[in-house]
Amino acid sequence: LDDELAEPTPEVRGSAIRGRALHKLMEEILLAETPDDETSVRTRAAELLQQLGENDHSDPSEGPSSREIASTIGRTLQLPVVAQCRPTLQPELGVFQLRAAGNGNVTAITGIVDAITQGKEGRPEVIIDWKSDVAPAPETRHRHAAQVREYLDCTKAARGMVVYMTTGEVQEVVKGSVAGEVPKDN
Repeated sequence: LDDELAEPTPEVRGSAIRGRALHKLMEEILLAETPDDETSVRTRAAELLQQLGENDHSDPSEGPSSREIASTIGRTLQLPVVAQCRPTLQPELGVFQLRAAGNGNVTAITGIVDAITQGKEGRPEVIIDWKSDVAPAPETRHRHAAQVREYLDCTKAARGMVVYMTTGEVQEVVKGSVAGEVPKDN
């Protein structure tokens, strides 16, 4: 896959609350608990912001906005890779793996995959990790890719994607490196 970009968005003030609302909405939409039309998503976003103790800002540059969150969800669902995977996309899969760490020690790897597709035989195929970052720095992007690589290793899925919901960028992650990235010498 080539990186995919949606249309630019207005200035958005990122926050942990905005990220929680975006993740929760994606989970609810994939579980068919919240319809994916803009009105339903905006109404549910406003409810989530209230439940999280945050005001619903009319200007997304001032804080979380149900209007901006609904728009971001809509653009994310229209991204070609998300639309293609959506019929079999399931949210929130817990993963756990024990790895030999040398000297007889074992390291536990745990996490929650934001969304995953499975093939006809139940084998994991595509992992998607939603990111709400407004303008992630290169080192942040590197950490996001490393997180998806861990999920690929734990699940043995064939493909991994980091979906930057705010910008609409999709970054494919392959086992061992990000697609197009030159692995660094250790």
